[in-house]
Amino acid sequence: MARTHPRADFLAEPAIRSVALSADGRVLAWLRERGRKRELWVAPVEALSANGAVGAAHARRLLAHTEAERVLWLADRRHLLLESPRQLWALDAIGRNGMRLLSELGERERRELRAIDSAARASVVIGERLDAPRRYRLLRIGLDGRSRVLYESGDDVLGFALDPQGRVAFVSHAREEQHVVFRVDRAGGLRDVLRCRQLQRCGPLSTTPDGRSLWLLGDVGGDLRGLQRLDPDGRLLTVHSDPRGIADIDEAALDPVDEQPLFALYDSVDASIAATDPSLREPVEALARRFQGRRIDLSIGRGTDARWLVRESGSQLQAPRWHLYDPRSGRVDEILRDDSAPRIGEAELARKIAFSYRASDGFLLRGFVSLPPGADPARTPLIASIHGGPWNHERSGYDAHTQFLVNRGYAVFEPNFRGSTGHGRAYQFAPQGDYGNGRVQRDIVDGVRYLLGRGIGDAGRVGIVGASFGGYSALLGATFEPDLFKVAVAAVPCVDFGRNARDIALHPELGLMSGIPLRTSLRLLRIDIEDPATMRRLHAQSPLANLARLRRPVLLLAGARDQKVTLRSVTDYAARLRLAGRDVGLLVDPDAGHSTRAPIAREAQMYLSERLLRARLGGVSAAPPSAALRDYLQRNLRLANGDLRDLRPRSAADPDRIATSSR
Repeated sequence: MARTHPRADFLAEPAIRSVALSADGRVLAWLRERGRKRELWVAPVEALSANGAVGAAHARRLLAHTEAERVLWLADRRHLLLESPRQLWALDAIGRNGMRLLSELGERERRELRAIDSAARASVVIGERLDAPRRYRLLRIGLDGRSRVLYESGDDVLGFALDPQGRVAFVSHAREEQHVVFRVDRAGGLRDVLRCRQLQRCGPLSTTPDGRSLWLLGDVGGDLRGLQRLDPDGRLLTVHSDPRGIADIDEAALDPVDEQPLFALYDSVDASIAATDPSLREPVEALARRFQGRRIDLSIGRGTDARWLVRESGSQLQAPRWHLYDPRSGRVDEILRDDSAPRIGEAELARKIAFSYRASDGFLLRGFVSLPPGADPARTPLIASIHGGPWNHERSGYDAHTQFLVNRGYAVFEPNFRGSTGHGRAYQFAPQGDYGNGRVQRDIVDGVRYLLGRGIGDAGRVGIVGASFGGYSALLGATFEPDLFKVAVAAVPCVDFGRNARDIALHPELGLMSGIPLRTSLRLLRIDIEDPATMRRLHAQSPLANLARLRRPVLLLAGARDQKVTLRSVTDYAARLRLAGRDVGLLVDPDAGHSTRAPIAREAQMYLSERLLRARLGGVSAAPPSAALRDYLQRNLRLANGDLRDLRPRSAADPDRIATSSR
């Protein structure tokens, strides 16, 4: 059995935040956390030894403190880009020309980094939104700070591709209910070349070397998202898709010099990688064998003796590992070991096991299960952990919340119920709008019963947890399946899916799915928020409309600044439950939105969850809270479950008072 780790170990962030290999494969740059500061380092590849150390005489610390969250190389192989949420800087990594601000970024400036311009060598492409009149511009900004408008439109640019001369050759826009790819002529005129209807995907990547054909990730004409090429004659060819026939391409990696597709990454089942460039097939397959069971992200250098950068990640790696690969000799050297933060050993973490199961109507579903190392699966309490979205999917990599629950003695089931992304269009559209206590929820219940029937989990000790849509699902489980689910933890949960979708759709800044208005996307997914019958059905099947059926304890976690699930909707639901005599707890973080990164808030959620789950399912006991955590709970715990009486909030007037938001 793995030892019980402190909650703080699951809050640890990797010390190495971003690593970038220059296009010639000769120089490495990385950001490293040291205390409360973030440093920027560079080193020649030759200085990185086989034991992961960096030669002190060769590595250089270029910055002792930066707010950058990502480091990238410009195409000139000399300058680095430092991207923070608010600014984009260029830094001379070779000479002594210092730093220069290329652009302000963020919502206030309404600017975002869209691409590194490989044609102009020392430039970037910035997307900029303007008001009055409403415009979207693609700007080329060089090291001298000068900007040039590459393209301008009254509609947001969803995707684009530059030709080898650096001219915008293709753009995609949302037009009513579809994405449309346009060829841009030299006078700036647009010619419609591809229409992607019914939420089909067609994301431009780059052009072919002659600039005439377009590479894109899409599923037009098929089910799975693959690598496609659109030729000048209008023919669309799928060049690569999952040979197993089960997963969408998760990401495509491009050559750093000519931007031709090199690799396809998959991560909705077992992580895998495939070469889309035939000349790279042999070394990629060798690396896949070397890192079997792990996800590997590759950055290749171009040159006679260039190395490749390999980022290794997986469910049993709390932080990624970084390696250099020599494609000529096949040698792999681990570099940049991340040992500064608390770490949990690989053997103490659970491997996410991908599996498939048949739903009660015969539909083939997929998911993951994680088991406590060394425990008897049949005697282990089982928790269903439901992803948000719902148009999202679980992946194979490390998940702190999953590993925390496993470490507390629970088997964790993470279903990719129908409607999830990552498994093709038919999978995503399969629910036919049945997102109440219907087909989607039945998929989750069927998955739990499938595992129990195969000796995984104790049928008398099953819980359900989730955030956002996952929180809604957790409440559905506790409300409609009380004989199965003995307890629920619901973070930022909508309590009526239809009403919540309608409320979000009323706000243009929130109500978009890939540039298409949310109300339109929902209708295409068979959730028509303007249809009274649909709204009545979803409401009738909601946790809000079925308060009387709930007889299991629920813990609600909310953010006061949440724009997607308002605090008022959660506190109203909690108050109704309390007035009805139900066992409900409510924690409200005053600074959080739909999610939070604050360590104290995350630890509070962990602590309350492990206390309640322990009381109802019999997992590992929770370590006592620190003084700071207890103070946080006393200030922000609005309602305490019966099993958490000792944490009852202090209030001279009413210990069960719920302070609601005006929103």
